[in-house]
This record gives sequence, structure tokens and C-alpha cells, in this order.
Amino acid sequence: ALGGHEVTEGDLKSIEARSTGQDLLDPDRQVLHGLTVGYEIDGLRGINDPRGMRGERLCAKVHVVSGAKSSIQNLTNCVGHCHLGVESVIFGGYASGLASLVQDEIDLGTVCVDMGAGVTSISIFQNNAMVHSDAIPVGGWHVTSDIARGLSTTLTHAERMKILYGTALGSPSDESELIDVPLVGEENNHQPNHVPRSILNGIIRPRIEETMELVGSRLNDAGMNRRAGRRLVVTGGASQLQGTRELASLILEKQVRMGRPMRFSGLAEATSGPAFSTSTGLLRYAVEKQTDARDQLETIPAG
Repeated sequence: ALGGHEVTEGDLKSIEARSTGQDLLDPDRQVLHGLTVGYEIDGLRGINDPRGMRGERLCAKVHVVSGAKSSIQNLTNCVGHCHLGVESVIFGGYASGLASLVQDEIDLGTVCVDMGAGVTSISIFQNNAMVHSDAIPVGGWHVTSDIARGLSTTLTHAERMKILYGTALGSPSDESELIDVPLVGEENNHQPNHVPRSILNGIIRPRIEETMELVGSRLNDAGMNRRAGRRLVVTGGASQLQGTRELASLILEKQVRMGRPMRFSGLAEATSGPAFSTSTGLLRYAVEKQTDARDQLETIPAG
């Protein structure tokens, strides 16, 4: 309730604190982010910054992101064993979007899909804010595991074959191209074991298809597929598999591009690929957070 007075910075902080209160969540969940999507004053919607406006009632639409407390505690303990402290915990998909999306994509509406080793994160950005987030427990490690099981080889050799020869979209020449597959327990056996490349790609494609179909299903279930627009950015280490972008475009019927860190200058070539989107986004988030804190301190009058 405003009572007719102007909206102040304190009002915005108060409404943010109420919307991200721990009492609104299950006891085993922890709030990671409370991201304001938009404000409303006395029924007037679409307000991005209400400070200085007058009215009787201020409402905010807030996207709250939470995580399992046990998972967050385990991650924090891992960092602690490295003799480091944790300033804050951030959703990986949010960090990837901050690093790999251009400003127009953040404003107009874009889906960012971060394909990691064990988790594929989904984040939707619109009107300069993340308006939806989700995660699927499928990633690049599952592709490697499928290859190891399907070809009876080790995980190390499966990862190597995936990187060197794997593709999500096969070609007619794959049938005639042979690759060497060392069998489990027979690495020192000099008798070669060759299989057509088509068998390898026949193992890879179903898992990538499943991942993209799960992404589409999650977007539809949340009612966000049309709202997110036709733009999709695929990033993360597992997205580097050849043919992933084309297969995502085919299944999700969106314009797809490969995302990589774009908002940092001076990155080395080795750290400028899609696999470093999340870590680069974490740096950007930390820098912006420190800048905001410094600006707030400068506005406090001395004495």
C-alpha cells in the first residue's frame, strides 16, 4: 500500500523482500534469485521503473528461482574444501544467458539452453529480465555413457570418439567410414576393432533428440514456448557436438545460434568457447553486483 505517496527505493526493496521470503517455499528449498519482471500501480501495467510515481497500491511481478538446500550445501562444502568462501549461489542458466546473449536478445525474448555435462539448463529472457528458468537432468555425460555402453568401450575412449567423430546429424558417407573402437579390458590387444561411423552417430542422435524434445516439452508445459519467440541460443560444453544446432532448430522449430561469451573483452582463445559461458557469466554477475553496491554507497549522505 502506497497511500498516495511517491514510490521510493525503500518501497522496491520492501516488496522484493516480501516476494522472496523463505516462508513461501518448502523447507528443503533455498531462494537463489528474486528477479523483478515488471511493476503495476493501481492497475497500470508494464512499468519497468516506478520510482517517483504516485498511487495507492504497488504490485510487482517477481520471478523467484530456488534450489534444493542439500545440493547447495554440498556445492558449498566442495568449495570450502578448496579453502575458498562462497559469496552467493547463482543459477547456471542465468549466468550463461548474461554471458552469451546480446542486449537485443535479452530485451526482445530469447531462450538460452545451456548444455552441461550432467544438466541442461533453460532460461528465458525478455524485457531485460529472466522471466522463466528450468533444468533437465540430461547432458553431455549421458551421450558419452551411451557410447561406452553401446560400443563396449571405456568412458575415456567414448569421450574421445564423441569429440573426434561424433555428430548429431549423420551423412551417407558415415556407413563407409570406419573408426577404431578399443574394447573394455582389451586396450593392449593389437587386433583392431573397427565399426562404421554410422553406428556411433546412431547412438548420439537419439540422446540429443531426447534432450531437445524435453526442452520443448518443458517450454510448452510452462506456457512459455510462444512467449519466448522464435530465437534460441544453445551454449555449454555439450553444445559443441557437431550438428547439435541444426538438430535443435529442426526439433524446436526456432532460429538457433551457437552462444559463446560475448560481453567480455580480453578473453584468451582457449576460454572464449561455449563451454565457458557459465563461468564468464558468473564473473559478469559479480562485477555488476559490486558496481550496484558501490553506487548505493555513493548515494548515502556523509555524516
